[in-house]
Amino acid sequence: MKNSFLLAAGLSMLFVACQQDDAPSPAYPVDKPYQLKTIAYKNSGATGQFTYNADSSLKQIAWSSSSAAADMFYEYEQGKMVKTGMSNSLYTHHYYYNGNKVIKVVTQTAGTPGNGYYMEYTYNVKGQVVTQKYFKTNEAGTQLKSNSDYVYDANGLLTSITTDDGNTKFTYKIEAYSDEYALAPWAFIPHSLSEFYPIYNHPVITSMKRLPAKIVKSQKVGAAAEETTRIDQQLYTITNKKITRLIQITDYPGHPELHVADTATFSY
Repeated sequence: MKNSFLLAAGLSMLFVACQQDDAPSPAYPVDKPYQLKTIAYKNSGATGQFTYNADSSLKQIAWSSSSAAADMFYEYEQGKMVKTGMSNSLYTHHYYYNGNKVIKVVTQTAGTPGNGYYMEYTYNVKGQVVTQKYFKTNEAGTQLKSNSDYVYDANGLLTSITTDDGNTKFTYKIEAYSDEYALAPWAFIPHSLSEFYPIYNHPVITSMKRLPAKIVKSQKVGAAAEETTRIDQQLYTITNKKITRLIQITDYPGHPELHVADTATFSY
């Protein structure tokens, strides 16, 4: 199920793209013409079934494959999404706001809430995320694991992220984007801490009008030369702001045997 849910996680961001001036309620109610019903992957066999609350906010995504199944759930207070979790996981995510902006996401472990991790976010005057700090927590205390800095172009598109975890520096370059779309964020935001967590998280994804179509990841360890370690392509078919098809392609330079591709179809 690991690969299936990694694909689902990469897909896990059906966000409502919005400008700062006309931002929707953080619950992200979805107009019925844009309410996603299912996502189905051809190669992996993973499928996602979506259900909604009476106010059109997302209630649950039921993911399944031939080998396993799990439900992602979403809880709200006063129009804001405050908690997410997965039925087969001990972790839950808790969201904290300043106004309508998420400034902290705390991930807790059932039975030992002091063990987990959390993310803190800061924004510029345009409402764009400019830093993400990742902290690990346990009985020994709190430790800063990494710091990410965000760069945007003149059109407000995120172009690169640099994540520094001490001895290693990771760079994520977004080299292409999809057309504009009109969906809600949660289907594309993974439950676990994925490899691309500096991009695929709630504050960053929900600020985008278009989805990353090509991401190039590189790393630099100590004084060694920087090297490209992964290239992801997300080839979307979008009609009237509806995503109807996605081809996902992942390559690891130097390891062509790890090439993987899948195709997903979307129904409403």
